[in-house]
Amino acid sequence: MKQWIDLLRKTKLIDQPNEELKPDFDYYDKFKSIIDCTPNGLIAVDNSLDIIIINPYAADIFQLNLENKKAKVSDIIHDDALCNLIEKTINEDCSFSEEFTIKKPSNKILKITTNTIKFEQEILGAVIFIQDVTEIKTIQ
Repeated sequence: MKQWIDLLRKTKLIDQPNEELKPDFDYYDKFKSIIDCTPNGLIAVDNSLDIIIINPYAADIFQLNLENKKAKVSDIIHDDALCNLIEKTINEDCSFSEEFTIKKPSNKILKITTNTIKFEQEILGAVIFIQDVTEIKTIQ
């Protein structure tokens, strides 16, 4: 929740300096419901590559327990090229769309699309969209 509050402060959706003050939970709940029912994986990271948001589909792909919310993207994605792509997205303010074959936690072919998260030209992090295309690719 702290990362969510920090992101809301950066985007000026809340401006209270006191961490005890919470954002509009109705807005948060609606936003989380949309993210959770997205039919693809979604991970959002800040500039330090700390995970801010991860939806259940992405957690399932990487076989994660959603209770452990404090993690770096490299803690869950064990593919250096994919981690480098996410870092490059932030550092170069670019979007990418590529396929990756990951070995951990299990062999999967993933279509990854990345984009920066920006507010008033300041890069706050990146969003990673994940589609498991393993079945499609094995049929071809």
